[in-house]
Amino acid sequence: MGLVARAIETRGIPTVLVSTGRDLTQQVLPPRSVFVNFPMGNPFGKPGDAAMQRRVLCDALRLAET
Repeated sequence: MGLVARAIETRGIPTVLVSTGRDLTQQVLPPRSVFVNFPMGNPFGKPGDAAMQRRVLCDALRLAET
């Protein structure tokens, strides 16, 4: 996804990658990324944990503003 994010950024659209794999993120170097320490496939945390999901989303949106 980091490679896709970079291609989208070249068109002037800001992107933020929510990543559960720090090593993979460092290899593809997306323009912006938020690392979360959750299992792969759960980048916004446990299903039904709306408070955590909101925090991750808000962090990603704040990063997109920069």
